[in-house]
Amino acid sequence: MGAPTHNQKNGVCSAGKVTVLIMILVLSLCLFRGLWRFAMPNRRNWEPVRDEIFSGVQLADSAFLERLRANGYTFSFPVDSLEKPFEKPTLILTGRQDATVGYQDAWDIIENYPRATFAVLDAAGHILQIEQERLFEELVCEWLERVKAEKRDPQ
Repeated sequence: MGAPTHNQKNGVCSAGKVTVLIMILVLSLCLFRGLWRFAMPNRRNWEPVRDEIFSGVQLADSAFLERLRANGYTFSFPVDSLEKPFEKPTLILTGRQDATVGYQDAWDIIENYPRATFAVLDAAGHILQIEQERLFEELVCEWLERVKAEKRDPQ
């Protein structure tokens, strides 16, 4: 993947589609768990929800999601208690009005990620990339630029 760039035509960074695919997986998990109230379409977000969320559910690997559900949705490492701080660029985004997972608990892990940007987006629930699209994309693009710089010049 090349450098993240801001596309003047549609305002999306070049890596935006990758991020959306990641979000589709996360949202598919939540939908699979029956936590679908956050994605209730309204007039403002119906098309993005239909195109990004519902299409992801249709493409979801049901066997994988079932294994994930059976194992309690754990990460492959303990995000809450790392042996040593993660010293790479990190982006933690939460929605202030997220009724599914909330936003406050995410702050508890910030000390494990000294190079993290932590943002709580107002007027956003659990589908940040739809509810606060421009801000979400700017934050993700800035994080990708830091990741790329880190790769060029590791500290």
